[in-house]
Amino acid sequence: MMKNFTIEKTSIGNYGYLVIATSYDSPTNNLDEIEAEIGDYSGNILFDLTLINGLNSNRYLEAESKNGKINRRSFKTKKHVAESIKELSEKFFVNNADVLEQGTISNALKFLLKTGQRI
Repeated sequence: MMKNFTIEKTSIGNYGYLVIATSYDSPTNNLDEIEAEIGDYSGNILFDLTLINGLNSNRYLEAESKNGKINRRSFKTKKHVAESIKELSEKFFVNNADVLEQGTISNALKFLLKTGQRI
């Protein structure tokens, strides 16, 4: 079975990792797996839930991790993220267009993501 997320290491802003949802099932349901992949990382993690929430204000969530344990109470919606974060997500979707079919987003948004158009 395919994982419902992918993890991109980043040094953009104060985020060490960007977790991108790769299906309609939120990666926040698999925090134990994410913790296993990030090791003993301490810092902020950004979750991109575009495939679940589309371009709504809850597209991005931020969480804190300490020694590889994600604080379940630290989650908060991030309405504004750096353009370079958006570019990283867009590049992922262009290079992995097959995952777009696993989301609940509109066909129009799938097309925009697949073709790398600025959203």
